[in-house]
Amino acid sequence: MEIEAVPAQESLPIVKQKALIQQPLFIITLLLAIVSVAGVGFLYQKNGDLKKQSDAQLASLDDLSKKIEAYRADSSKLSNLQEKSDALSKVAFLVSEQHDIEGAVVTDDFTVDKVYLGVQDSGELNITIDINTQPQMALHYTGQGAFDLSDRELRAKSLAIINEVKDRYTSNATDQMPKWDDSSVYLTIKNYAIGDSTSGEFKLVGEK
Repeated sequence: MEIEAVPAQESLPIVKQKALIQQPLFIITLLLAIVSVAGVGFLYQKNGDLKKQSDAQLASLDDLSKKIEAYRADSSKLSNLQEKSDALSKVAFLVSEQHDIEGAVVTDDFTVDKVYLGVQDSGELNITIDINTQPQMALHYTGQGAFDLSDRELRAKSLAIINEVKDRYTSNATDQMPKWDDSSVYLTIKNYAIGDSTSGEFKLVGEK
């Protein structure tokens, strides 16, 4: 009995597996993981820096707000101081004008003995002119603000001295000073009323 020879089978080549670290997919995954972790760390650090910057800006704004409030308070004080300074300047000017007018403003009939310049709520003047007579006019004065003249004559002579006072005041007053008010003029002699212009035009006492 013959025994057939069986041909020897060829042996299959043995494939060696690459180490995990050498596989491309693993390397890519690992790199992505590293980048992600680094990115998270960077963002965390950046967020911390932004928070510090935000806190610093808030502190700066708070400090600026306090400075603005302090400046407003100082501005208010300065404004009040300026108002007081302006008021004092007006008072000083009016006192100076009173002394300048008294005894210096005259007409052929009257001399200004005293003048009182006050300021109304409107900011305009309230004027009281107390006069005395020139020698020739003294003969016509009968006392207590009365003269032996016709109303027309006395009114004209009164307006003449009033206009002289007005011209002296307006020539010296600046725009910041109280304005002359023609409807707030009172004329007296030795403190007795002669007339006033409160009606819009000068009228003698007793005139309607």
